[in-house]
Amino acid sequence: MLANHGNPVHQRLSALVARPSADLPQPIALTRRFLRSVAPDLAAAVALVFWSGCAAVGVRSSGPSGTSSPPIYMGVSEDLYILRGETMLPAAVGLFDLPFTAVVDTMLIPYDLATSKKK
Repeated sequence: MLANHGNPVHQRLSALVARPSADLPQPIALTRRFLRSVAPDLAAAVALVFWSGCAAVGVRSSGPSGTSSPPIYMGVSEDLYILRGETMLPAAVGLFDLPFTAVVDTMLIPYDLATSKKK
């Protein structure tokens, strides 16, 4: 038996879910309002975390936009191309991404040096 609609606990929970926030007990109403106010900011923060360092990853998977790029800090070079307007992306993208890409590029220096020696 998955749900017992005669169960008093189930009936109480169903009544709580169906009520508008003004009728809810104070802790539940506060939690609901807090989640509604924080959800857009939380979604933006998650998107920024996943987006950050995107030039560092992109340049290693598809190659740099410029004609020549140093074997290290390729993502930073890509962001500089974006800032100079040499790509189709707006400069704000490069400006936002630059510090995160610098961190990712710094962590990938051993990988870049190892792969540049193979070429």
